[in-house]
Amino acid sequence: MSSYLNRVMTGQTMTKLKTEFKHFLKTIPSIGDQMVRFTRQLEESLKALIVPGALFEELGFNYVGPLEGHRLDHLIKNLENIREMQGPVLVHIIY
Repeated sequence: MSSYLNRVMTGQTMTKLKTEFKHFLKTIPSIGDQMVRFTRQLEESLKALIVPGALFEELGFNYVGPLEGHRLDHLIKNLENIREMQGPVLVHIIY
């Protein structure tokens, strides 16, 4: 489940959707920037409930994991998605 969710969250579709949604929010007069901050805080709060990497997110890293090291097909797809991410990324792999 974790591997699947990580593939979805790091995929091009989700990354593009998040970027476009952020740009859309910024176009809203007078409250656009507030909405961007609010949605970022909401996303981080939801991640903290589900993802064990909240500490790394707070330090400025994009956290991905835990990923199963024995599932090479899933691991390779995740690493391909991660390669496209901006900024530092911490990849948590367990085996």
